[in-house]
Amino acid sequence: MKETRHKIWKFTHDEIYCFIKSTNLKIKNYNFQYYFDYIIQKYNIKVSTYNFHNLILGITMIDNLGISITYQKDSNFRDNFTKCHEIAHVILKHKGNTFTESKNNKNIQELEADFFASFILAPDIVLLHKILYEKKSFQEIINELTLSNHALEIRLKNLLHQNLYISNQKITNLINDFRTNKSKQIQ
Repeated sequence: MKETRHKIWKFTHDEIYCFIKSTNLKIKNYNFQYYFDYIIQKYNIKVSTYNFHNLILGITMIDNLGISITYQKDSNFRDNFTKCHEIAHVILKHKGNTFTESKNNKNIQELEADFFASFILAPDIVLLHKILYEKKSFQEIINELTLSNHALEIRLKNLLHQNLYISNQKITNLINDFRTNKSKQIQ
């Protein structure tokens, strides 16, 4: 699993940094929506929402008519993760014509799409800039990057695991302190 995460991180890192550089987007202004819109236009992807009653989070379909993604609309930014997850199937050139994201469907392609989505929503350089230079709070980061509490917690855990050699418990404590404003920074 660690190998897969690193492979997708490397690919996404290169992909998003190229995008940021080619569009002259300032790190402090980054939001996944810029990249998402670019990919939608580049691949001529049709996007729609549907109420799946939380049984299915998103679907990607690729056929002779083109590419379409449909996702469950959510008011807590969960849908942004799903949108990035669904375009991952296209960007990562996954094998197949239909991809269904649900809470119980976690084959290797679905896990790769999850990793891709988390890295697109909050790239390393953007997170580090917001935390270290702009000194943004947990809630401010959520609002600016339009991601869920859960997505930011997972992304911070991955970032800290990748860059620090401390225990899982210490990482959890750092994130909890940051999330609850006991600490204005992750230190």
